Amino acid sequence: MGIPDAVGSKIRMYRRLKCLSQEELAAQIYKSKSVLSKYELGQSNLDISTLCAIASALEISPAALLDIPERKSYMPAPSRFGIFQNDTLYLMASIKNLKFWRGVLTLRGTPDGQTIIRLYSMLPSFSELDRCKAVYEGPLSSFSTNTAMLLSNVLDPADMTGIFVYARKGNYHICPGLLVQFAYRDNAPSVVKTILSDVPLREDASTEAALTIRKDELTQFHRSNVISFPCFAQEEQIIDLK
Repeated sequence: MGIPDAVGSKIRMYRRLKCLSQEELAAQIYKSKSVLSKYELGQSNLDISTLCAIASALEISPAALLDIPERKSYMPAPSRFGIFQNDTLYLMASIKNLKFWRGVLTLRGTPDGQTIIRLYSMLPSFSELDRCKAVYEGPLSSFSTNTAMLLSNVLDPADMTGIFVYARKGNYHICPGLLVQFAYRDNAPSVVKTILSDVPLREDASTEAALTIRKDELTQFHRSNVISFPCFAQEEQIIDLK
């Protein structure tokens, strides 16, 4: 029995994240490069035994290759509020040398009623999940006024990312908050503004301004030694409400 074609793109994504060539991964599962290439392109059926061998070589669980973002949660979680009732969310931050920092979050239920978040980070576009720079996963802690996620890199659990957002009265499609992670260049802790939304935000000056740390916010930080970013654009400025 074959495995869905969508698995091929997941194999390619995790192989690239592990910095493995097709030749290297193929050798580890005792297949030829051409056979592995057909798996990744969805041109050849993939049996369960081979799927498990590939997952073992990539140091992930077979379930990681079978997780399709668009699927519906098979068990409703009672602790999902607001936009977190969606199964897919979009994350946007702004880092000057990278312009926009994009991520896609998928939410799925577990048999014990928890919700697990998977973050595909640093995407060239929201439609290219298989070209992400890293994949993080962890539980969702959701309340009617705020939500927290502590996520670990599926290939390196010591690499962690935190996302903390709050619901804002009158904003039904976005949640502003903070993204806490280790800096891309020097591996030091860093904090940036972020916005989660149920549809992709407009990538324009209004969104960039909403995600940029303002001078008055820096002044407040110098006065109190507390990082707090309470000012965000209204949702109609950064999202198409149609």
